[in-house]
Amino acid sequence: MALNFPPTPISGQTYQSGSSPYYIFNGNYWEIDKSYVINGTSGTSGTSGTSGTSGTRGTSGTSGTSGTSGSSGTTPVGYAVTGSNIFTGTNTFNDLVTFGASSGDEGGEILFAKSQTNNSLTGSGITIDSYRNRLRIFEQGGNARGVHIDLTKAPDGVSGELIWKSSGFVDAGTFVTLDNIKCTVTTSGNRGLSLGAVSTSFAAIISGQYTVAGGTGGGTANNLTYTTNASTSLYNWNFPTEGDGSQYQIVDKTNNRVYRVSLMIGASYLNNFISIERLF
Repeated sequence: MALNFPPTPISGQTYQSGSSPYYIFNGNYWEIDKSYVINGTSGTSGTSGTSGTSGTRGTSGTSGTSGTSGSSGTTPVGYAVTGSNIFTGTNTFNDLVTFGASSGDEGGEILFAKSQTNNSLTGSGITIDSYRNRLRIFEQGGNARGVHIDLTKAPDGVSGELIWKSSGFVDAGTFVTLDNIKCTVTTSGNRGLSLGAVSTSFAAIISGQYTVAGGTGGGTANNLTYTTNASTSLYNWNFPTEGDGSQYQIVDKTNNRVYRVSLMIGASYLNNFISIERLF
């Protein structure tokens, strides 16, 4: 149904077309009547029960049937959701919904309530907003910890991809995993990167480079098979000193995925840093 809003409305003016919900003009744009969104339309009344038969003790009358539930409120297509609108139950949004109205550097904003347990955030919740050229996700208040995506640095045509990553400081023998890849530092023999499969075997192509005190080097290998039994040090490289580093490009041919793995050796092979990034 096309909604033909009055051309010169005044603040507080209401509008309805046919069976559509009521809309209220807030001084800037039309928004849906909040009571319609929250409560829906009224249900019909139940029918009355019949009377019991007369006698020394009449039988009880039967109960009336329940009224039907009210229908869900809907949000107008292409109009803003602002202020203290509350949506409960199942609400369907079609086409464009705008959150908030821009003011200076600030654009639309959504605030998500934070969890009540197992949460160390000091703010009141999690905010997603538009600020200048950025899409930001951050802690509301508190330390305002968060991240942003600067869209001016992204390629045209929505062709840029974010990298999936798993990383940590781990002792030798403790794995960092991502998808079907698991990596650690070997616990014996030549001490270097150990590679294995999380669940199913895969074939791989690997190219690697390393830096140690006194030199650098590299190597390549193809059509290697890795199982859940983790390998010995890749290329039999041995890193004896804290700070020795290496990086590997791994093509998982079985699952058609590509990874970059970075390793830096920790003191006594404790707190080694390993990062697995999925590039494709």
